[in-house]
Amino acid sequence: MRINSNCLSKLALSILLFLAGTAHSTSQETLDRYLRDHSIEEQEVSTWDLMLVEDKGSKTPIHVGMAFRDSNDKLWVLEAIPYLGVQQSSFTTFTSQNRNHNIYALRPQDTFMDILNRYDKEFFWQYFNEHFHNRPYNFSMIYTYYHSGVQHYYCSQLVREMYNFALSKAEIDIMPLKKMLFHEAFARQIVLSQGYPVPFGEPGVSPADFANHNFRYLGYLLKHSQELTQAPKSKLSWEENKRNEFFLRKPNASEDDFEEYLEDEAMTAWAS
Repeated sequence: MRINSNCLSKLALSILLFLAGTAHSTSQETLDRYLRDHSIEEQEVSTWDLMLVEDKGSKTPIHVGMAFRDSNDKLWVLEAIPYLGVQQSSFTTFTSQNRNHNIYALRPQDTFMDILNRYDKEFFWQYFNEHFHNRPYNFSMIYTYYHSGVQHYYCSQLVREMYNFALSKAEIDIMPLKKMLFHEAFARQIVLSQGYPVPFGEPGVSPADFANHNFRYLGYLLKHSQELTQAPKSKLSWEENKRNEFFLRKPNASEDDFEEYLEDEAMTAWAS
């Protein structure tokens, strides 16, 4: 009897899920690591699932949206997009816009799903269209940013607000706010692109938070093959190139002069 690879994959997944529920030695982290390499199809995505977009090179989560199936079983992704604002994108549009990145589906943990699955989805859909849809994008990244009496939303802010609206009667916060450190260059660039100061230390939430708290991986919908990121040995690093350039122009300069120059160059690159 011949068993195809898809059957073997599903069998392996079933065994791992069983072990995760019965053996303390199998951690959620181990399961998530397996599921990140497990492919799923569009029909396996349900309302309330999280759509996580990850940069294929750095593996950094850069965008999130919420999946929603309407009464006709059409799959949408509710998301906040720079310049476009809050949108209800078809699943095809969402995957096309993010085709150069990895796309994962995550699901809230059972504590939250037990409540969300009892929520009136038609009422939620109506509320989204009346209170969120077409709101402007929040380039400031300040969580409670209003302009002309209208609240603006960035992607992870919108997702948190939508989940917490549906969970409000249970008084559960799916993602508590934390001080934002803006380690991700793309987030700083979004803020700086519109002339806002980066709100270091202000409360907020990022796409990476959803990947690490209160959600479990279901698998990937789009995943690029692993690319080699190690530069050839003959290629000089950024700092080595700057060193050669600096001492070529200033042969009598000291190492302290070079360090000061390097700091200025790094700050310029960061702000650009």
